[in-house]
Amino acid sequence: MSRVRITFGDLEQIHQKMCKMMDEVFTKSPLGVGHGWRPSVDIYEDAENVVVVAELAGVEAGDIEITLDGRIVRIAGHRRPGLVPREAVRFYQLEIDHGAFDRVFRLPVDVEEQGVSATLREGYLRVQLPKRRGPERRQVTIEQG
Repeated sequence: MSRVRITFGDLEQIHQKMCKMMDEVFTKSPLGVGHGWRPSVDIYEDAENVVVVAELAGVEAGDIEITLDGRIVRIAGHRRPGLVPREAVRFYQLEIDHGAFDRVFRLPVDVEEQGVSATLREGYLRVQLPKRRGPERRQVTIEQG
């Protein structure tokens, strides 16, 4: 009898694949096009900021809404149908999703709402959220009394 060793990383990958599968099932029409989609997102933290990067090829800046409520960030918007002409008689493949999207994330740290900035370049939305600085850490001396 052989043993299979599953690590936390393996479980995380399985969870991500299952979430992606479920999103595809519940956000697409039966033909696989149309009623919504879920852009891929990366979130990372450096010494000064939390950064959210969303893959939004073909989405105009005016069609994106970013809201921040405490540690909750919401990126929503709409991608218009692509460059396929409406007069097309026969489709052979339609894989580019379009329609509404809505992603909500809980940030790992508090951020300064006033310093948030966003840029859309080459199909990537980059939202930079400066981390809130807490009170300076200091050593407290104990007096003997």
